[in-house]
Amino acid sequence: MSNYVENNLGREEKIVLKAKKSWACLLMPIFVCIIIIAAATVLSIMISDYSQNPYKVKYNKEIKNEINENMAEFDEYSDSLSDEVKQQLIDEEEGVNNWKEYRNKFKEQLTKAIEYKYKEKFDISPTKDEDAQIIKLVFSLGIGVICVIAFFIGILPLIIQILKLYTMDLAITNKRVVGKIGVVSINTLDVPIDKIDHVQIQANFLGRLFHYYSLKVISVGGSGFDNGSRKNKGFIGIANAQEFKNIVTEAIEQHAQDARKAQAEEIARAMGK
Repeated sequence: MSNYVENNLGREEKIVLKAKKSWACLLMPIFVCIIIIAAATVLSIMISDYSQNPYKVKYNKEIKNEINENMAEFDEYSDSLSDEVKQQLIDEEEGVNNWKEYRNKFKEQLTKAIEYKYKEKFDISPTKDEDAQIIKLVFSLGIGVICVIAFFIGILPLIIQILKLYTMDLAITNKRVVGKIGVVSINTLDVPIDKIDHVQIQANFLGRLFHYYSLKVISVGGSGFDNGSRKNKGFIGIANAQEFKNIVTEAIEQHAQDARKAQAEEIARAMGK
C-alpha cells in the first residue's frame, strides 16, 4: 500500500480526506482477461488437435455418422434377442455385468475400429506424413503467438491495473490536493487549493452499479494531473469520489472567502491610514 501522501506532508499540513479505493473497478479487466484467455485456450486446443489428429478434424462428421448408423443397427438387432441370449453374451464378455455395459463396450470397440479405418484409408496420420514435423512446428508457433497475444491484450493490462490501484494514493490536505498513480510511468499531483479550478468525476455503467469513479483534479488554466492529455483517465477506482469532490469544492470556496476577507481588511486598513 502506498504512503505517498503521508511521506510528502509539509509543516502544519494535515490530511482532510483520503480517497478510498474500490477493487470493483477490476471487474471489467478481469472479465476481458477471462474472455481472452478462454478464446486463446480454445484456439490452442483446436490447433493442437489438428496438428496431432488431422484425420479426426477432417473426417469427424463421417466417423460420427458411421458410428451412429452401426449403433442403430446394433440396437435393432439387440431388440430381437431374448433375455437368455443377452445374458449369454454378457457372460462371455469379460468385465461386463449388464447389457448397458455390453453396449458401451461394443460402441467403444466400434469407434476404435472406424477411426483406425479412416486413418488407414486416407493415410494422413502424422506418424505417416513426411511433413508432419513441419506441420507440428508451424502449429506450435501458432499456439505460441496466440499465448503471447493473450498475455499482452488480457493478462498484462490486468496486472498493470492491479498494480496501479494498489500503489495509488490521493488526498486533500488543509493546503493542497496531493497524489500519485502509476507503476512504470508515474504521475504525481500537487496542486494548492487556490490553484484548483474544479474536480471532474466520471463513471461507466459498472462504476455507477458498484459505486466507483475515475477522478481528475483540474487546476486553473486547464492543466492538472492529466496535463491536458485525453489518454490519461486520472485516478481510477475511487469509491468516495463525490465526497472528495465536495470537500475540494468547499475548500476552494472557503479559500476564496478568506481571500476576499483579507482583501477587505487590507483595504479597510489602507483607508484608515
